[in-house]
Amino acid sequence: MNDQHSLYAEELAKKLPGHLDTILFMSSGSEANAFATQLARHYTGNYPIITLKNGYHGASGTAHLTSLNNWNCNIPRTNGIETA
Repeated sequence: MNDQHSLYAEELAKKLPGHLDTILFMSSGSEANAFATQLARHYTGNYPIITLKNGYHGASGTAHLTSLNNWNCNIPRTNGIETA
């Protein structure tokens, strides 16, 4: 991280509601989605995740969330993932 990242995070935080004061930069959308599912499960205490039919949610750490048939070739999905 460099000074520009810090300045950007400070400016972004000023535009968010007061209780949202932490900025976390991710390398990719897949990484952000994987972190968001872990964070949501931890915060809510709920395990199930509902994904959108034919939605793309990433390939690396989130392939289990992606419900495109050609991405999930007859492989077991992670428990707690439901497609709506």
